Amino acid sequence: MLVMHPCFRLPRQSGWGWDAKRRLQYRRVDRYMTPFHLPEKIVTRRGTGSTISFHRPLEDYINGLTSQGLLVDRIQEIPAFGIQNKGSKAEQRAHKEIPLFLGLRAIKVEVDEGA
Repeated sequence: MLVMHPCFRLPRQSGWGWDAKRRLQYRRVDRYMTPFHLPEKIVTRRGTGSTISFHRPLEDYINGLTSQGLLVDRIQEIPAFGIQNKGSKAEQRAHKEIPLFLGLRAIKVEVDEGA
């Protein structure tokens, strides 16, 4: 599965900040542990629409998969595509270091009832 990274990309609950003294761009997270959902407006060339964005902490994803007999055997944190070479050095570093997406792969495992 591929999702927006739940630790850093929370709809309306996170954003970018700038530390002028350190010349450092950082990611601010205002809310993380509490699951929530938010309506989102979508604008395309064909018009407008809406969807719902959901947030869950990372433990909900992992525990939800394991509760269904799945074992997470691979995880990949993926930075933003196509913008690493744009903006200041601080912006480039922030986009490289703070992932946009989280990829998880899980496989079905046989549970030994006698163990």
